[in-house]
Amino acid sequence: MAWGRGQRLGGYTARRLQGRREPLREIARAGAPSQGAPSQRRFRGSEPRRGLKPRVASRDKWKRVEAIGRLKAFLVGYREAWRTFRAGAREVAFPEGTYGMRQWCEAACASST
Repeated sequence: MAWGRGQRLGGYTARRLQGRREPLREIARAGAPSQGAPSQRRFRGSEPRRGLKPRVASRDKWKRVEAIGRLKAFLVGYREAWRTFRAGAREVAFPEGTYGMRQWCEAACASST
């Protein structure tokens, strides 16, 4: 049994379920800018969607600086190994902590010792 909008049932208000297009219509009525096809539209708040993407967090400044240094060294080593791997040298060793290349491409990884 379908209940119309606003009919009461046992203390609860039964409401019509919104289809997939109704929220998009509400956004369009509110004057939000729409871009792309209806399936690609989404609510865009007033705040920009860019900013920091932290990979390291620590309250201690020196631990954070040390971790950022290790991260930079890893990224430099990974990028160098990736370029060599793409050039055709499959025996290159990726830095410790590499997961994807080891898992899916069976690339060698540096040991932790």
